[in-house]
Amino acid sequence: MVASHHWGLAEDVLDYQVEIAHAAIDAGADVVMATDRTTRARSRCTGASRSSTASAASRSTPGTAGRAHGDWVGMLARLAFDDATLAEVAFSLVRHNERNETYVCDPRHDKDAVEQIVRRCDRLGTTLTISGSQLIVGTAS
Repeated sequence: MVASHHWGLAEDVLDYQVEIAHAAIDAGADVVMATDRTTRARSRCTGASRSSTASAASRSTPGTAGRAHGDWVGMLARLAFDDATLAEVAFSLVRHNERNETYVCDPRHDKDAVEQIVRRCDRLGTTLTISGSQLIVGTAS
């Protein structure tokens, strides 16, 4: 089961939002995914016991209160299962072009976004490894 939540306030994940993720895991969710509308590059590495990742589409259309989101980075999650067991979590960074078409970015060429995501994940012991156009999510040993 995948539990998906909107969360985040500016650049922060609030304590109660992490509690929601853990409650979802405790209630049987295999994966917790979170999205937001306003942050340029954010990963939701909550440290939940089974798995946690992020998913958000890139967009340039006006959002909250009619504000444009500008050069926004989104994340497209990929979850690989071995039978019913989650085997791998990965994501790709996505952006939009001038026609508002979403495309997958090469993370080696989007260093600022990757560094911001890595900083957020480091605090919770989550590692990211670049493999082609994806970032593979792992846990520090």
